[in-house]
Amino acid sequence: MKIALTSLFLLCLQALVSYANAENPILDQYFDKTLPSFTFKTLPTDARYSDPAYVPTNLKSLDDAQKLLTLLKYNRKAHAECYQRAHLWALEMKQMAKINSQKIFLFFTDKYRRATGFDWWFHVAPFVLVEGKEMVLDPYFFDKPVDVQTWSNYFMPSHPKCMTATSYQDYEKNQSNEECVFRKMPMFYYEPNHIEARDNENKLISDWIDYQVIASYETLLPWWKR
Repeated sequence: MKIALTSLFLLCLQALVSYANAENPILDQYFDKTLPSFTFKTLPTDARYSDPAYVPTNLKSLDDAQKLLTLLKYNRKAHAECYQRAHLWALEMKQMAKINSQKIFLFFTDKYRRATGFDWWFHVAPFVLVEGKEMVLDPYFFDKPVDVQTWSNYFMPSHPKCMTATSYQDYEKNQSNEECVFRKMPMFYYEPNHIEARDNENKLISDWIDYQVIASYETLLPWWKR
């Protein structure tokens, strides 16, 4: 059922809340109760990205990553933003298998966009570790997990080596020097402005935020549910 704009606005004002395993009654109507449940074998990892307290899942098998990707929903009829798809994919991986995925933001710099006429300024998808290797899950464009370079090559035919940023400022300061910049974040970061707030104002996000999940589901329904 559609949420009225006024109700959605009020939801936007809510603080961070925890609703692991669909325990949040506001969001319960959106969760897909038909999602299967998995327990995958994992390996310990020392890998940490922007937030040291966030421990990413390190899968033991590429087959498990393939199983996850196969279950991620998408529909080309749904006119959704990449960050909305990525958010729900990350959320549903958490639901299905308690996967702490990350997101990889690919920023296209002014240099690249001027040279190629490319319209996008960023793209984002979830990624998981498989035996310590970063594998991107982007079923809108790929039918299997791919490494980071293969993923970025799809969008950039010149196949540049993208700089890996440690802060949003790295992207802002390298508009003329680099063609592209990666920023790797925990799964809770929704859009680039949340990365900017994290890096400039130390606004860390350590849980899902209601309005972001609701907005994503609202945009993608009815295409999302099987």
